[in-house]
Amino acid sequence: MYERIIVPVDGSSTAWEAVHPAVGLARRWGCEVVVVSGVGRESDVDAVWRDLESLVGAGGWHDRVEVRVQHERAVDRLVASVADEVSNGLVVLSSTGRGRSAAILGSVAESILRRLRGPALVYGPKAPRQPPDDRPVVVAVTSDEVSEAALDPAAAWAVALDAVPWVVTVGEPDQPMPPDTAEWALASTTAERVRRRTGGVVEFETLRDDDPVEALVGFAADLGAGMLVEATHARTGLHRLRRGSVTMGCVHRASCPVLVVRGE
Repeated sequence: MYERIIVPVDGSSTAWEAVHPAVGLARRWGCEVVVVSGVGRESDVDAVWRDLESLVGAGGWHDRVEVRVQHERAVDRLVASVADEVSNGLVVLSSTGRGRSAAILGSVAESILRRLRGPALVYGPKAPRQPPDDRPVVVAVTSDEVSEAALDPAAAWAVALDAVPWVVTVGEPDQPMPPDTAEWALASTTAERVRRRTGGVVEFETLRDDDPVEALVGFAADLGAGMLVEATHARTGLHRLRRGSVTMGCVHRASCPVLVVRGE
């Protein structure tokens, strides 16, 4: 699946929680994990490196985990740089969205997602810190071209995990019931496209709710999904802000991790 998994940490226990699922995935796929930390003072680099190496040793992860600490305040730039060293990397991070860690792993998590060219698996406050397993993979799609970026990763994860993918669209609550809606037609045709990628069973559903975040996280919870997959816009502007708010809303409210991929 991936050549390298990158985990940004900041000294908080919340950030470190992402290492466990990252190592689980790395052992499944035979790839490396790079734990990355940026510090504001160059004199702190060695001490932070030793602390992180000690945590890696305590977890029994020296066979899989490399620690990198650099004098760099812009954590998003540092993480993106390490990710760009390989052609097929995955960032795994933990985000609480509240308290001190919200400053580090809330706003900074969003900065990392904006800067990355590749995917990120984000664990919000309600998501167990376990690697995704064979439970369903839910991919959220809309009528714009950005959603296209989510299809290949969703299919690849479903195949790798031996999981059933679900294609989900969300329509307004006052619209006609499926199959007489554009959302139902989109879900149906997209599911067929995903099926051609996986060669297996693909399910689909159209939800009715004026709050897409509530609809998606509720559906994923009821289904017992192992992960959500969403594409977010690479550009700035109102459209990106709307889509980004849905993605981060799902991160903070979902009971499973969210794979965020970058669309154009």
